[in-house]
Amino acid sequence: MNLGTEKFSLSALEQISRIIGDRYTGSQITVFFKKCGFPQYVHDGMSTKWRFVYNVLQELQNSTYGSYNILNIVKNLCNPEEFYGNAEEHRQVIKSINEVLEFYGLGVNEKGEILKIKERRTKPNEKESEDNKLFAIRNFHYEVVKHSKDLFINGNYFHAVFESCKAFDKYVREKSGIDKHGTELMTNALSLKGPLKLNKQITETEKK
Repeated sequence: MNLGTEKFSLSALEQISRIIGDRYTGSQITVFFKKCGFPQYVHDGMSTKWRFVYNVLQELQNSTYGSYNILNIVKNLCNPEEFYGNAEEHRQVIKSINEVLEFYGLGVNEKGEILKIKERRTKPNEKESEDNKLFAIRNFHYEVVKHSKDLFINGNYFHAVFESCKAFDKYVREKSGIDKHGTELMTNALSLKGPLKLNKQITETEKK
């Protein structure tokens, strides 16, 4: 994989970590790293998934093979064999990963292969505004960042929230298979008998 040795920024590593954390459970993350050739990384079942992955990626990038390790992980993440029966999720993961890689002149195709691209996306020089700092320290999910960051740091707070809500509504609708919107969708999808669960729903607190 001769694709250059440019180091990934911490922001890029964070976005990749969030994608992995969103896709896998804690035990699956352990299996994933083993498939990538790093069996020494075992999720403890307690740590926040994306933060655990983020720490691992930083350690791997600072090791002997540096950015090659990160690209190896990305290649395994985008392997179509990891998505049997879920082609749409595969497309979404590749889309999200490519939004990171295009800043480095790279891209992933539908076969999960990492290739150089002709046009490298220019990294924006974001001003260190107060809004930018406030947004950054909250460690939002990467989908929230994607849909609302630019709006928020430009002072469009209402539309920042609105776009995030629209994205969440779409995500829940697709995951649940319920063709409704807003309160009706959330009530049906996240209820005790609904198809989506935010926790194990064992204790009374979890059931509420």
